[in-house]
Amino acid sequence: MPVISRVFEEEIDGDAPGYWLCKKCIAALGAVHFALQGARASDAADFLRQVATGDYPNQLKWEAAVELGIEDDLGFDEDEMTA
Repeated sequence: MPVISRVFEEEIDGDAPGYWLCKKCIAALGAVHFALQGARASDAADFLRQVATGDYPNQLKWEAAVELGIEDDLGFDEDEMTA
């Protein structure tokens, strides 16, 4: 899990962020969250929540929120977030 979040952070902070790779990281963290129990699942969920509510591009925020199933709770509109 730490490796995936580190890849995400390094990619998003780069000069030309690869959103495709960030989306893959988000999907992998979503799989960890739902497949595992305990601390690793919680760490994955915490990271995804941080992306969904943090200062990231809307498309990545949307993807993270969908992985957690909280997009409606956050008031996200799919058309607006993915445009």
